[in-house]
Amino acid sequence: MPGSEWVPHETDMEVFGITATNEPRAYIMTLDLKDICHLLPNIGSAVEVELNVDQIFHTAPNFCLEGEALDALAAVIEKDIDVCELQGYDAVEGAYETAFKIICDEGYDIDSIRSREVMKFLTVEQYRDLAKSYLYQYNANVSDEAIPGIPSADTQARRMYDADKFALELRAAPFELPADHRQRIKDWIRQHKVTSRTPTDPSAFVGRRIKLPPGMTADVALFYLEVPLQPYWPVDYQSPPVALSVPQRTWPSDLRSHIDNITKESPQAVCAHISYKASTETSLMERWAIEKMSRLPKESLGNDWWDFSTRFHKIPAPECIDLLKWYPALQSRLGTGMFESEYAKVVETMARSRAGKFIINAPAGPNRSNFAFSVVQAIMSDAPDPPANVLSRLNAEYRRHVPYEDWEVQHEKDLYNQLQMAMWNNMSAEEKTLSRKKVDEFVPVTGRVAWIAPHDDQVDEAVERLIAQNPGKTILRIYCHDAEVKSLIEPETEPEVTVVASGKTVSETQMIEAYNSCLLEEYRKHNPASNKHSWSEQCLSRGHFDRSGCWLEMNPAERSQYLSDAEEALNYLLDRADAICATPSAFHKIYKRVGYSGFEPSFIIVDNANQLTEPSSLLPIAIFPDVPTMFVGDLEQDGPEVMASEESLRTSTATKRRTRSLLQRVEDAGYLDHQFFPNR
Repeated sequence: MPGSEWVPHETDMEVFGITATNEPRAYIMTLDLKDICHLLPNIGSAVEVELNVDQIFHTAPNFCLEGEALDALAAVIEKDIDVCELQGYDAVEGAYETAFKIICDEGYDIDSIRSREVMKFLTVEQYRDLAKSYLYQYNANVSDEAIPGIPSADTQARRMYDADKFALELRAAPFELPADHRQRIKDWIRQHKVTSRTPTDPSAFVGRRIKLPPGMTADVALFYLEVPLQPYWPVDYQSPPVALSVPQRTWPSDLRSHIDNITKESPQAVCAHISYKASTETSLMERWAIEKMSRLPKESLGNDWWDFSTRFHKIPAPECIDLLKWYPALQSRLGTGMFESEYAKVVETMARSRAGKFIINAPAGPNRSNFAFSVVQAIMSDAPDPPANVLSRLNAEYRRHVPYEDWEVQHEKDLYNQLQMAMWNNMSAEEKTLSRKKVDEFVPVTGRVAWIAPHDDQVDEAVERLIAQNPGKTILRIYCHDAEVKSLIEPETEPEVTVVASGKTVSETQMIEAYNSCLLEEYRKHNPASNKHSWSEQCLSRGHFDRSGCWLEMNPAERSQYLSDAEEALNYLLDRADAICATPSAFHKIYKRVGYSGFEPSFIIVDNANQLTEPSSLLPIAIFPDVPTMFVGDLEQDGPEVMASEESLRTSTATKRRTRSLLQRVEDAGYLDHQFFPNR
């Protein structure tokens, strides 16, 4: 990648501990789409790429650790050696047959003393195998004893020879105090000048798929990939990028011609495994959803549906909830507008919903979208009225959709007017003139809706449609809670981009600008300040928060109060929202931070559910398990795009949930509530 070279500076030894290599810190990977039969990540998406390219690790600086850095490294080594000891015991715990064979081969009679001796020997051997493999990663240098010890061996074998010796030296002695054991480890670290582990396995490349430069068209995909940083580098330094065994190629003078002919040049083929970059946080959220659903109260509506979705047992009649009675506006509009013909049958199936949930497989397009938005419009037009047989089973703690009493309405108006007056007193004359044009008074909420979709562009489209169809309603576009708070308290600056240095060719400039454009586009897509309908922007435009302070100039006490005021203003607006639109992760994060005291929907729509992994589609349900929910998607389209290892989900019910959607699993079992595809 032009401009990504690791250019040497005078401070390299102080910052990295080694001198810069002048090699690229990023590469452009080009794929010929004609030979790709798999679904590729969307343009702009963050990706992880595993490449069969040799990664050359740097030698760590040779110096003696002191102080906290020494204590931290000694603590890590002590803990890991103890783990090797425990694993050694576990490995031979059931090895009585081996011990019996050894004793018999020696001609001894079976006695307890000899058995203990043999078991102890086996434990030590198992510990040595584990500990030397672990300590091998620390002794980058070969000792003077290893060379005559195995004179014909290579460096790796001599390092393993030393590691085996160190494993016995550093093993905790019987009855040795932990402090004494750690001190021995510290002495060993100083003696051998150990600073960090030496990595053995290559790291994945992290980057994103980018657009072709403007004006260029070709059947190829471009990926910007950063060279991995070396893991286990000494804590006093920044990690340098690893060196790659990749032949350096001159950047093409004509980028358009190069991209057009990329497949004809027969470049060296490299095997690549490309996946969406899924964070640990995403895996934890999905695991939380599964575990939360598995622990619902036995008599709750949410648990009824969870039992059905995991076991597919027949739903008893009392568990079939008539949502047309729950939402009178749906019943009154049946047979009109979008609730005619085929979609009228969908509404009728809502009268037989399984514990308030129903799942639809319908072709993507304007008809399905219009139907879903019509359902939302009907629900938002009138207060819900749960049937009598359902009211007793709803969790009272979560029931926020009951009608407001007159005194509650007046109380909310008074609070709202007080806040508005405080904001008014802090406004300039120009701001007051603009504010007079706004009509923003408190109106009791009727039916509240949460619209969940996998991708930001789908959420943005839903917000625009809902606002257009429901004038006068408060519709919020929800981003990540932390991003909303940051956007509210202080405008965020755009990320730094690669500066096009003087002397760059036209071809190099085109690629740098293409990457910068993609980076800024992705930043704006996830930045609440770029969307006037976002939670924080609506909070500002409605006068709920006064962004008059400067965060950088505040002392800790002022910052704490300023932050508290910002979060309180966001919560205040959320309590009065008629509908919110968010991705599953953003929806989960606002309730993780705000709690259950604010907005609670009376209806949830999970749109494009075919593109969500099953745990992701369950996130809103796990938060509000008793709230009626409609899952809608198109199984003729692509499936889930973000996957993580099944090991991250510990419950037995989580098997295979990481590789398909809830929509797909329910259809496979034949339990869709409505199917628009006659041949499936």
